[in-house]
Amino acid sequence: MLRAIGLFRKETIAHGLLVFLLTVSLAFGAEPPLTYSATTRKDYIASAPAPALQAAPYAFYESAPAFRTTRILRVTDANTFPSVPDRTFWTADGNANLFNSDDTRFIVRQSGSQWIAFNFDAATFTAGPIMDGSDPLVVPLQVPWFSYQDPNVVYGASWSGIKLQKYDFAARRTSTVVDLAAVKPGTTGVAGLVSVSKNERIAASFGGPGQDNLADEIVYDVNTGDYKILEMRTGQVYNSQTGTYRNVQFGVNGTMYKFQDYPKAGVHSSTIDGSGRYVVLAVHGNDAHWPAKQAIVWDTQSDTFACIDHNADGHYDIGYGYLGGVDGSFSAGWVKVDLHNANATISLNPGTSGYDFRSHYMWNNTTATNPLTPLFASTGALNSNHVPWTDEIIGISTSSPKGLVYRFTKTHMIYDPKDWYAEVRGNISPDGRFFIFDSNWDDTLGTDPHYHDNYRHDVFIVDLLSAGRTRRGSQ
Repeated sequence: MLRAIGLFRKETIAHGLLVFLLTVSLAFGAEPPLTYSATTRKDYIASAPAPALQAAPYAFYESAPAFRTTRILRVTDANTFPSVPDRTFWTADGNANLFNSDDTRFIVRQSGSQWIAFNFDAATFTAGPIMDGSDPLVVPLQVPWFSYQDPNVVYGASWSGIKLQKYDFAARRTSTVVDLAAVKPGTTGVAGLVSVSKNERIAASFGGPGQDNLADEIVYDVNTGDYKILEMRTGQVYNSQTGTYRNVQFGVNGTMYKFQDYPKAGVHSSTIDGSGRYVVLAVHGNDAHWPAKQAIVWDTQSDTFACIDHNADGHYDIGYGYLGGVDGSFSAGWVKVDLHNANATISLNPGTSGYDFRSHYMWNNTTATNPLTPLFASTGALNSNHVPWTDEIIGISTSSPKGLVYRFTKTHMIYDPKDWYAEVRGNISPDGRFFIFDSNWDDTLGTDPHYHDNYRHDVFIVDLLSAGRTRRGSQ
């Protein structure tokens, strides 16, 4: 707390008071919103021309009349990385945490595959890159994930070796949390995507040459140093506390299967839930006989494995004890799954037809007290069909009232099948106040010679609490 307040000693008294009050509310566990003032109408809302932009940082309002009170902050432009101009800047899928625990920093990716860090002032709604010489500071990790407890710490996989590491912004230093080759001798290959729980447990895939071929999954407790490793090739879980192995199987529709019977199976992605108990594994069988077509839930407390019994399309996020996303057949629309019972699929259908869009989901805004906060999504049109919620940032009610969809802004992303990143992949801040996303802004940002000459993307932050309220002065 003292460290957080100390960051603002040089601010003016008025500004310092605002930041002090914000810091106190966050430090004492202010809960993320359960409802928002944004519109919840259920008809199609047409886009207006994308607002004209000035150089970053630039705050403005959305142009579509339905979203005219929504404040947006442009945080990157073509000159954000001075030594390499005209870079594209992206955010990550919802399965990441790009904001730190007190909304004073965030990270974005540039088209050179580097992650760069920004300072963020929530009170004045402005941001700027943290500089390292003449260029922004590069975070020396793969797909970093901010700690939910320490605002100075971000976790990720190492660029060399097979290690889980952390970067400390205060010390400007990288250190190893766990060397995977040391805890499992003989391990080769790479470490996959890292995810972190609210209580500092890290989940990561490893033990293979790359995505879809990773055969092991570790859950490591940063606070105690204890860990478990799922070894799919042997069908066992190793427990570091007891030094013993346990044979495990996974269940699909009541039938049990052995991991070791499918030697080609590999982890595509994995995410640990907020409680640190459940890990959801998207496993690709890489052969026609793999029985689990959906994600598998690993209960790390009981070491049981259950297949989620719904037609997930892989686009989902994990909250606190729940999974939320879209039903792959669109028959049930949006759904939530109670991870305590993987067969308990609950429809979040808002009572209108039409889910014809690409979508990505994010649910970092959950806590033990409020596990059923709105599930956030970014949507993009598959075709010209005018269906509700197309090309928007939305929040889907996961409790009561059922079927309510909060609508915050248009994304101004033009879909291009040649550009894998031409879909909005956003991220919600843990306190549920800000949403960060990237967009090609209706193809008005120029092109990126470093990325196949595709249209540039820039990164934007939405002030979610401004939607549906009175504008603050003039634009």
